[in-house]
Amino acid sequence: MNFDVEVSKDGNSLYFVDGRFDQIGGPYEADIVLAEKRNGIFQRSSNQSILANINTSVLEYAACISSNQLELYFTRVDPPLTASSTPQIYVATRNSTAEPFSQPYNIDTISGFVEAPTISPDGQIIYYHKKENERFTLYMVRKQR
Repeated sequence: MNFDVEVSKDGNSLYFVDGRFDQIGGPYEADIVLAEKRNGIFQRSSNQSILANINTSVLEYAACISSNQLELYFTRVDPPLTASSTPQIYVATRNSTAEPFSQPYNIDTISGFVEAPTISPDGQIIYYHKKENERFTLYMVRKQR
């Protein structure tokens, strides 16, 4: 199943997740994929290698691309995703849109059961949700300069 769609600011790149789910609805595979707009239609990019450092044997989902497409934020967690899981937010960078993303790193100032990062248009604030007492609450953190 495809889920977690993110469209670049220019409208020409689509980041989404290819996922496989078990019989009770939990994902056991999830990788971020890129599609590019050609002739007005999004088609899977032939250059998935730009995401080679992002996708691993664990779950990667909820991608967010910065306005300039040089930073990719996403959630990573070991499967299966359960109430006792601890998803974390990662970011990978690159110097140009022609390059692959770097090895991602965990944003350790964002902790707990956290998911679904979103970056502000100016690239200075990261929004995400955090599970606390069985409820999800929205949070934000300013990027350190």
